[in-house]
Amino acid sequence: MNDFFGHRLDLRSIGLFRICLAAILIVDLFYYRLNFYDIFYSNEGFLDHSLWQTMIHEGQDLWIWNWSLFSSFEGAWFAVLVILLCILSAVFFGIGIWPRFWGTVLLIGYFSLLQRNPLITSTHERLLIVFLIFALVLPVEKMFCYKSKKSGEEIFSYEYRGIPVVVFLLYMSLFYFLNAFLKDGESWAGGEAIRFAIKGNLHIKPWVSHLSIIDSWLNNLTFFIRGFEFSLAALLLLPSKKAWPQVIAAFLILLFHWFLFLFFSFGIFPLILSLTSVLLIPGVFWDLIYKKLKIVTRRMLPPLKATPITIGFSIFILSLTVWRLSSRSKALAPYIPAPGLIRALEYTPIFPLEWPLYAPEVSSAPGWVRLKGTTLKNQQVDIWSGKNYDPTSQDLSAYQVAPWQQFIRISFIQHSSYKDILAQGWLRFEFQKWNSLHPKQQLKGIYLVRFEEDLRQPLSPPRVSNLAQYTPKN
Repeated sequence: MNDFFGHRLDLRSIGLFRICLAAILIVDLFYYRLNFYDIFYSNEGFLDHSLWQTMIHEGQDLWIWNWSLFSSFEGAWFAVLVILLCILSAVFFGIGIWPRFWGTVLLIGYFSLLQRNPLITSTHERLLIVFLIFALVLPVEKMFCYKSKKSGEEIFSYEYRGIPVVVFLLYMSLFYFLNAFLKDGESWAGGEAIRFAIKGNLHIKPWVSHLSIIDSWLNNLTFFIRGFEFSLAALLLLPSKKAWPQVIAAFLILLFHWFLFLFFSFGIFPLILSLTSVLLIPGVFWDLIYKKLKIVTRRMLPPLKATPITIGFSIFILSLTVWRLSSRSKALAPYIPAPGLIRALEYTPIFPLEWPLYAPEVSSAPGWVRLKGTTLKNQQVDIWSGKNYDPTSQDLSAYQVAPWQQFIRISFIQHSSYKDILAQGWLRFEFQKWNSLHPKQQLKGIYLVRFEEDLRQPLSPPRVSNLAQYTPKN
């Protein structure tokens, strides 16, 4: 199979992948987790432990959420402890001190954070989990580690082949294929999906809105993206003894995501997907660098082979992926067994499929929310921007925070059954936070306001409605 397909990875690329993954996780943990530990991961936030347990026990198969370090601990101190442990593990994992051990600790801790609050889990976090699991399957300890060579240890060549490589390429190929395949809705067929997705400046960068050709350019981009993603899926799996299709795919992945990054605000999402390109850096590139830097290359021996454990785990990943694909087929689903454990994994961030990458189907009336506060002097303020509240303003720059975007979208835009309870918890938190930071501008009430507009009729005024309010008597 290896001789026919030619799928291989370079050990130096795998080592660089480990370092880059650790760096991205450290940024994620500091910026997205530690900054919001109280509101997202503790009882002081909008999803306290009792509500979380209620959602688990009432939902079918949601018992799998109990697979978390937070199942027995509730305080904010524990959330900080888990986040700091993850940061420490990421540092050791990146440096290369017992990378498999610290990678496992990091996986357990990060997975527990996502399990504690699935309402803010997006493609961003799920991809990091997937890359962490693949990092434990691949030989990440062979290169660029604090102590990557033991005394008397036999040195292999830099080439690595085997089932884990094929499974990784297959998974990433399915990632792009399914995202392209699912872009078949009305907004994609009409060339309006990207324009709808960035309406209201929620994702678009400020300078882009000044382009006079933005509408026609976005229509062309909408039609281009689907074919481009299909081509990436094919290139990742195309057989080649010299792996040039994979090298081309690595370049195109970088070009694709960073080109979009110039125009849209997607946080660290382009960085995460660039990890695929890092893994696909060919040995020829490394040999050229080593030659320029006059680094003595190691003695070439037979390629490193996968261990039975990594082969078995890779086969499990492949089996779970095939099961998920088959269970979504109306023709095959009646014949596919559905054990409770495997079915419950659908609700976790472990190897999901059919991710929404760059808006698979966007509604023509998506809507959004704002936080409006009324002070004791009857002045209306936008809680997040701190400016006077203007119901006609389309400036949503203050709401461009990735975890909050996902929480708002799942809880209020998609009409969660726990919408009212979550809204009260969120408004209570924002009310107390504002009054503690603004003693001279105290609030007497706070409101969650929803805006809905028909993007096919851009001149029509948005529909405004109050979703919830918090006005304590004292």
